[in-house]
Parts: sequence; C-alpha cells; structure tokens
Amino acid sequence: MNVLSINARGIGSRAKRTWIKNLCYQYGVTFLGVQETIMSQVNMFKLKSMWGNFQFDFACSSARGHSGGIVSMWDTGIFVKSSIQCGEHYVVVDGKLLGVNQRCVVINIYAPQELSARSRLWYEIKQIIRSKDGFFIVFGDFNEVREESERCGSVFDPHGVALFNEFINDTELVDLPIGGRKFTWMNKSWSKMSKLDRFLVSESIISEQPEMSVLALDRTWSDHSPILMRKQKVDYGPVPFRIFHSWFEVPGFHEVVLESYNNFSNNQGDACIDLKNKLKHVKGSLKLWHKEFKEAKICTRKKLCEDILLIEKKMDDQMAKVEEVQNRAVWMKDGDKVRLWKDIWLDDQPLSTRFPRLFRLENDQNCLVRHRWFNGHWWWDWRRDVRGGVEHQQLQLLSEAVLNVALQEGQDKLWWDIDTQGMFSVSITRKYIDNQTLLGSSIATRWCSSLPRKVNIFMWRARLDKLPTRYNLSRIGIEITSIVCPVCGVSVESISHVLFTCSLAKEVWSRVYNWCQVSTRDMNDLSEWLHWCDHNANVRNRKVNLEVIGVSTCWFLWRYRNSVVFDSGKMRKRDLVDNIRSRSIGSSKPLQPLPPGPKPLPYIGSLIPMLRNKPTFRWIHGLMDQMNTKILCTRLGSVHVIAVSDPKVAREFLKNNDEIFSSRPNNVSSYLASNGYMTTILVPMGVVNIRTVVQQYSSNILRKIIFGSRYFGKGNVDGGPGHEEIEHAESILTIVNYLFAFSVTDYFPWLRWITDFDGHERIIRNAIRTARKYQDRLVDERIQQWKDGVRTKEDDLLDVFIKLDNPRLTVDQIKAQILEIGIATIDNPSNGIEWAMAEMINQPRIFDRAIQELDLVVGKDKLVQESDIPKLNYIKACVREAFRLHPVAPFNPPHVATCDTSVAGYFIPKGSHVLLSRPGLGQNPEVWDDPLTFNPDRHLKGDSEVVLTDHSLCMLSFSTGRRGCPGVLLGSTMSVMLLARLVQGFTWELPPSESHVDLKENLHDLAKAKPLLALAKPRLPHDLYPRC
Repeated sequence: MNVLSINARGIGSRAKRTWIKNLCYQYGVTFLGVQETIMSQVNMFKLKSMWGNFQFDFACSSARGHSGGIVSMWDTGIFVKSSIQCGEHYVVVDGKLLGVNQRCVVINIYAPQELSARSRLWYEIKQIIRSKDGFFIVFGDFNEVREESERCGSVFDPHGVALFNEFINDTELVDLPIGGRKFTWMNKSWSKMSKLDRFLVSESIISEQPEMSVLALDRTWSDHSPILMRKQKVDYGPVPFRIFHSWFEVPGFHEVVLESYNNFSNNQGDACIDLKNKLKHVKGSLKLWHKEFKEAKICTRKKLCEDILLIEKKMDDQMAKVEEVQNRAVWMKDGDKVRLWKDIWLDDQPLSTRFPRLFRLENDQNCLVRHRWFNGHWWWDWRRDVRGGVEHQQLQLLSEAVLNVALQEGQDKLWWDIDTQGMFSVSITRKYIDNQTLLGSSIATRWCSSLPRKVNIFMWRARLDKLPTRYNLSRIGIEITSIVCPVCGVSVESISHVLFTCSLAKEVWSRVYNWCQVSTRDMNDLSEWLHWCDHNANVRNRKVNLEVIGVSTCWFLWRYRNSVVFDSGKMRKRDLVDNIRSRSIGSSKPLQPLPPGPKPLPYIGSLIPMLRNKPTFRWIHGLMDQMNTKILCTRLGSVHVIAVSDPKVAREFLKNNDEIFSSRPNNVSSYLASNGYMTTILVPMGVVNIRTVVQQYSSNILRKIIFGSRYFGKGNVDGGPGHEEIEHAESILTIVNYLFAFSVTDYFPWLRWITDFDGHERIIRNAIRTARKYQDRLVDERIQQWKDGVRTKEDDLLDVFIKLDNPRLTVDQIKAQILEIGIATIDNPSNGIEWAMAEMINQPRIFDRAIQELDLVVGKDKLVQESDIPKLNYIKACVREAFRLHPVAPFNPPHVATCDTSVAGYFIPKGSHVLLSRPGLGQNPEVWDDPLTFNPDRHLKGDSEVVLTDHSLCMLSFSTGRRGCPGVLLGSTMSVMLLARLVQGFTWELPPSESHVDLKENLHDLAKAKPLLALAKPRLPHDLYPRC
C-alpha cells in the first residue's frame, strides 16, 4: 500500500488539488492523508478532483474556523474500512488490506502547536493503539522533532522532544527514515527548517516488508514537503561500465586507429568495398590492442594491490618508511595526503612539471589536493592574476585536465577499483573479499541481484553451515529433544539433509528439474549442486536462471522445515513448487519464450495498431492467420493478452492449469456490472422480426424466474413486450457487448483519471443505469413486502435471495446478482437461435428434418414441453451447430494468470489475459470437416444424446473450467425450447423481395449484420396458441 501524506495548507485552490491528484497518479497512491484542509464541511467535488478516481472512500475531521481539518482517502479495491474514529487532531481508519487479508489501522495526524495539547494528543493516540490489533501506520504533521539536528533556525524545546520520543517508545512504533530531504518544512526565506512530517509504523510491517521506505517529494503548493511511504525493491543496478566515447581519451587509441587505417593497402578498385575492408581491419586491430591494454591494466592493478598490501603489513609492524606511506597515499588517490603540484596523481608526471609557469604563480606550492577543492569545484590561489600568452594557455590545459576529477567523501574507495574514478562497486568489493579475505578457500561469495537480500544471505549461511539445524544446535551444546529431521523423521537433520537428501527435498527437486526441462540429478549437498550448475554444458547458457530457481528451491524447503517446527506445518507441501515457480520466474529470465506475436513498443505495447484496426477481435484473428499460429501474445500496456484457437492448448489452460487461470481481469465494465465485484461471474401473421422475438423470449424467461412476471409494466395490448421490456433487454445486451470488449483504459488504468478515452465507460454506465431502473424498484418493493409480512412464501428466485440465511445477502448484493443473471441469460440463446433460423431457412432440407422430428416426438396436438428435450436430438444438433459456427462473442470471458507458468512450451507471465477464440476453436479446419458450412449432422453420433457443451474444447458454447458458466442447464434448455417452439409452431418463409437470407456478420461483433425478417404462418390448431 503506497501512502501519501501532505500538509496542504488548504485545498480550495484548483491548482493545488490538481497537484495532489498528479502526485497520486505518478506514485500509484492507494491511501492519501491530507492535513490542514481548512474544509469545514464535506465537499465531494473537491475530494473527487483531488483523488481523480471514482473508486474511493474517505473519512474526515472538519476544520475549526480557518485552520485545521484532516481528510483520509483510500482505494476501496485495496483497503476496506471496518470502522472510523475522528477527533479534532486525528482520523483513525480501521480496516483490512485486500489480497493479504491483514487488519491495518491507519492514523492521520495534524498535531497542534501548543505543547499541552500535543501531550494530550499523544495520550489519546496511545490509548487507541493499545485498544486495537493489527498493523499500525501513523503519519502526518506531528509539529515536533525528535532531536536538535532536526531543527534549523528555530527554538529547540527539549521537553516537547522528550514527550514525543516517549510516545514513540511506548507505542513501540518505528520511525521510518526519510530520503530525499533532511527537512520537511521550510519557511519562505529558508531561514527556518524542521522535520515535522514523518511515518511511524509497527515493527511487524518492517519485518514482513523490509523494502518499505519513505521519500520526501518536492514541495510546490505548500511549505511542507509531501512524504510518500512505498514498497520499493533495492536495485543494485548493472555492473559499472565506461561510456563508449571514453576510449578516445585512452593513450594509444588514436595511434592504433591511424596506423591500422593507413597501413591497410589491399585495394579492390571499388571505394565502398575498400572502405569496408579498411574498417574491418581497424576493428581487428582494436580488438587485439584492447586485449593487450586490458591485460596490462590487470597486471598493473595486481602489482599495485600487492605493493599496497605489503606497505600496510609494514605499517602494522611499524616498519614502513615515509616514502612508502606517501606512495601508498598516491596510489590510493587520497586527497588528504597527496600534494597537488609535486606528487604524481594525474597522468604520468607531476603538475609542476606539466605546468611550470602556473607552479611558480602558486601561493602554496606544497598544498594538498583537497586544499584546492571546495564545495564541488576547483579553485586556485595565485600570487597575482594569470596573464595572457603561455600562462593563460597553461591555465586552460590545467582546467581541462582536472575537469573530470571530483573528490568523494570517504576514504580508500579506489581500493576496490582503481579504474572507476572513485565510484564504489559492490561486485568489485566481493571480488576483493574472494581474492584477499577468502584467499585459498573453496568458498567464494555469490550474489543474485534478482533475488531478495535475505535469500542471498540465507544461501551464504547455508554454504558456511551456519543454519540452526537440529544437528548444528546439538554441536554447540544446546539441549534438544531430538536431532532427527522433523519432516521425514528418519535421518539426522543437517543442512544437506534438509535441502537435498530428505524425501521431501528429493520429491521437490525432481519436480523442479522436470519443470526446468533438465535431466534429474541426485545431489548430496549445496556445493555439489553449485558445481553442477556452473559446469554442466547442457545448461550453461541459462546458468543464471537455474541458479535463481535452485536458490529459491532451497529457500522454500527451509521455510517449510520452519513451518513444521514452529507453526505445526501450516505451509502445505503442494504449494512448494508453485511458490518456487511464482518467485523464481519473476526474478529471472524465463526459460521458455513468450507465444509469437507482434513486436511491442516500449510502455504502450501494441496500443497503436489496436486503435488503428477496429474492431480489435478481428485484428487479433487476422494476426493469427497472418503469423500462422494457434496461440498469439499481444502486449497492451503492461498486460500480455494471450489468444488461443487450438483445442489442445485451450485444454491446457482451462483443464490442466485451471487453478492458475481462475481469476478475471479487473476492468471498468465488470466492476460496474457487478456493483463493485459483488457477484460470482459475471406472434401475429405477417413479417416477424425474429431477433426481437428471440431476445424477448429470453427476457420473458428471465423476468418470470426472478420476479414471477413477464412485464415490468403493463406490456403491449397484443401480449408482446412493452416499452419497458424492450428498453430493459436492449440495455442488458449493450452491457454484454461491452463487458469484456477491448477498452483502452483496461490496459492503461491511469487514463481513467484523465478522460473516458473511447467512451466505453459512459456507454456501460448508461446501460447499467437503464437496466437497474426497472429491476431495483421491484427488488426494493419485494424486500418491503417481506418486512411488512405481506409475503410469506418463496415464489421466485428473488424471494430465495431475500430469505437466504447462510450467507445472508445485502440489498446491493441481491441487485448485483440479479443483473448478472440477466447478463448471462439473454445473449447466448437469442444470438444462437437467430443464426440457426437463418441457416435453416436457407437450407429447407434441414428445416424439414427438424419439423419431422418434432411431429414424430411431440405431434401436432400439443406444444413441445421441456420433458421432450431429451428426445429432440436433431433440434439440439441444430442449436449446437449454430453455437459452433456463429458464437455469441469472439472470445470467452478472459482468464487471468495468477502466477507465472508455462503452457504448450511457452512462458505465460503472471497477470496475462488468456482469451480462447470461439471462432478459432469452432471453425478450426484441423478439427472440423468443411468448418464454414452449417451441418447439424456432424453432431449426431449413433444413438447418444446430443449436448450443447463440449468438454474437449473443440468449440465453446458456454464458458467452462473453474470459472465456467453456472447457468449451462438453463441456457441449454432455453435455447432448445426456443428453436423447437419456433419450428413447431409456424411455417417460415422469406418476404417476396428476398430469395435467401444474407448471412453477413456485423462489422463490430459476430451478430447478423441485419435482423432476420420472415413471414410466419401458424401450422398447429388455433386452440394451442395463447390468447392475449
């Protein structure tokens, strides 16, 4: 959780609120605390313009007059409040951090200036902390410092400091050090400065999140600097290197280039070829020269290190000569001991020799280097002003010579690397430890920069046999009940046993080797494994990956051992390999490539092609055809979108790795449609608009099941839908079309703070508002009827939701569930049956066969019923074929990878959105014969019953897997009954002006481009048709 604290000195200014909003956006703030708001009453416009996002909650303490006021705001998707406590000088928010399910108490403080009032405040906060449990984050403007060095130019009050320090000690909070600035408050003239703002946190936060740090930001609209608490990994950066053009300054470089260029005389008669050959010759000469130059530097460095060590040994024995001590200072480039003019410290001769005229002008010819370095700049002390001619020329040359030389605070930094001009290098320090301190030892330091520091230290202790195993504890005299391994209970618990030879360790290593696609090895100890990792030729090109994975394996094996010893085995065995996968793949280069796809641009990925090629799903399918691939990876922002059109690969995602891909993406549409993620998924004669018929049929069933009525209002006089029903159905279909469409803000969430980029959010908000306008009123009325005792019997699904006890649903949850049922009910049956009717009208043979089956099974003297469905195999085959050839959507609802994994030989990063292509699966020529022809016979296999789902994922009629569609039975029944009633009840013909049904798809979705219009004539006895 990133927490930002700002003493704003009022938030009335629009520019100041914009500044705060930009800080929240720039640093990904999830909890904002503002002090001195000078806001006497809640102003939602100001709060929203300061947060920049509709998804927030807040708590505030009003200002008293023209001063004071505190507000705390937070992202409800990260932090959920359980209680709020507000005082004049504090706001306490008690809640839970989602994801980790950890209780956290956040206290925003604006302390008064009077000492007595501050003392009372410390007492109140202390009582609040003692009365609550969980993590504590206390921050704000404390109006007090902890020591004299935190004030400058103002009066230091020891008594107030003592009270403040006593408060921190009593509450056992940790004062996080602030980086970026020493002081957080300054007056306008900068004559007075103090560190008044800070973060105090529980020790448990530091132990669980050691990367937590605080940064003081630039102050723009206040006299206080905003302070940001965030979790930031320590990046040691790459190995130091020289800028390429620095070679131009190396002695001998120009001579080598000129000599090799001028001495090459193999002319071919073509100027371009001659130039190319000359440059190749220069390149070869430079390689050879560089090798010799590097070897000479190494020899010089080694000789200097040996000489320095020898001098230091003499100094320890008090036998070193004065000249040797001076030489050491020169070699070490010690500015406190090297003479500026007389020692050789810059190039290969003293400055007095190189610049004799300036040396004679120097006031102090024995001055040290540091005497001429002040406040980051060189300065000179001449007996008189430098004149023109030779003196001026030498001064220019001297300035150029020392231009790139800067003195650093500290001593002997060049001990680690003479060639880095004083820059400290961790890798060089480790090399020094290996070559000097550990000289002659087989143990050298190893450091994986992509792994956390604690893991590297753990491995160092393991290699030194310093871990507290039971055997090691017994060796140092600690009395323990047993030295047998607590995991297997067979062998003595040593480090090698825990990490390699224990039965659990062998099982885990075997699975890790299999996952890494390397041959299984029986290792007996850590040194053997590291030796194999370093020298095995088959895996040398990915040594870093294997080392990271191996170190992670050892770390989690040790953690599991500790779980058995101290926590009664709370960590599960089956989670071991998953933990190793999720932690180690994210810390190293993947062992397997990403699926093929277009080359993304930095930061934005393939955003520009996506915007240029609308609709997006046709662009993705076009890329798959163009690249001839069944799995495609397209990066949009930081999200990898994986499209799949191969049944075998689809089964790997939703069958073999179902648990990993059980999540859904966090997008605007699903958030709005589920009311903040409160759900679990997400007849007269003449020309008839069949699209309207099938949509209203589905809507009627929905309303009848949930509300017990076909209509929201009075309906139409002919029994058809009224204005309310038509508007409700259209709004539900609009939500479905935009629910998982490719909205830019789903992949670039920060754009929502600026604008509704493609109008996506506005459209879905309006549609949800329309749908809920009709539904929510009925829900509220029904709840009131149960409260008043008017209803006592559960007649429909709404009554079941209201009377549900375990768990009891809130009103908002009931409304969200009802909306989701509508979203999942209307679209698939209505789209599939319209396409089925269109295809069957174009192929009368199929239509006649369907009629024959209905007449044989049901007859003409009654309407088809749900009990007849098992015998209507051909009707079901027609529906299934429509689902295959004309799916309702281009992709299934996206699945999100909850951790890094590999599928079908490709690396799938955590957070990837996996989309199974419905047309790609249903129209795959490798699976289906003549896939673009409507042929229900392909689904008839002997006497077996036809079902609308396909567990082999050769087609997708309904979502499957762990997050599969829960309404498969209802949707299947609705689809079959709808087609059966239309075929049985009427004879269908095209209007006279048309010879066949146009089967073109809509440009922006997979629905028919034009609604299906046909002439309907009753074919059953008139008494079977309901009268309106």
